[in-house]
Amino acid sequence: MEILETFKVYPDIPEELSFLDYLAGNLWFSWNHEAVDLFRRINPGQWERKKRNPVAFLSSISQRQFEKLSMDAGFLDHMKRVQEKFEKMFSKEPDYLNLEIEGRETIAYFSMEFGLHESLPCFAGGLGVLAGDHLKAASALGLPITGIGLLFGQGYFRQFLNHEGWQQEKYFENDIFDMPLQRVKDRFNNDLVIAVTGDEEVIKAAVWQVKVGRVRLLFLDTNLRENSAFARN
Repeated sequence: MEILETFKVYPDIPEELSFLDYLAGNLWFSWNHEAVDLFRRINPGQWERKKRNPVAFLSSISQRQFEKLSMDAGFLDHMKRVQEKFEKMFSKEPDYLNLEIEGRETIAYFSMEFGLHESLPCFAGGLGVLAGDHLKAASALGLPITGIGLLFGQGYFRQFLNHEGWQQEKYFENDIFDMPLQRVKDRFNNDLVIAVTGDEEVIKAAVWQVKVGRVRLLFLDTNLRENSAFARN
């Protein structure tokens, strides 16, 4: 059977605007109004059409518009203010009582879902939002926390009423190329894959990371060719 692969083409963002791409890959923007306004300023209508998802949004902006923005003094000043605020976050001293954690040790925070932003639809309700808020607070405090969860193919459903007035659900496939995700690499710079022994088989899982301010969230993804259909689902 012939295997088909999907390729996505992105515009070439000018060097003067390179911080935009970096900012889109860190969910810090989602709780900072000045950062949100920076994206909206590029194209308000398109920002809403892309559901306020900066990764999908930037990939939809024309090369000509990027070139124009790279020479817009007002926009560049706005971006500089956001960048300074962003970089200041990493230089801030941790704001918590002493913990018995040293070096590269971390607190592992496991949850079935993390509700951080609509551009990362891997949650369904209150549990996810609470876990997401814990990661945001950990970033603000400088706590050494690493979130660990599952990368769902279908994050949550959309509800609607049918013609008889009954509530129905419709599921949408997540497009990982439009999500703020990066593959985690091993020490040889290869894509990291872990193995977990299940009841019937050894299950392989790719590891993706999401940057949440100063902390990160790791997602395990079993949708790999070497897994059985059961494990992939």
